[in-house]
Amino acid sequence: MEKDCEVKTIIVDYVCYVCDDCGGEVVYTDGNMLLTCPPKFVHKCSKCNKEYTFTWKYPYTKYVRNIK
Repeated sequence: MEKDCEVKTIIVDYVCYVCDDCGGEVVYTDGNMLLTCPPKFVHKCSKCNKEYTFTWKYPYTKYVRNIK
């Protein structure tokens, strides 16, 4: 049986933690990925250019069910 549920859409960002002064947004560098299992995606800070590698792409969207 299917049931419809109301959800709230949330965007999840990643903030650079290299130093207290940075705080730049870490975003996926289009096309850069490591062919590992699972694949890993290369991201870069928009402010200090530090590289990060994650198994998902930031920013991403998640849905939270509205519980009544």
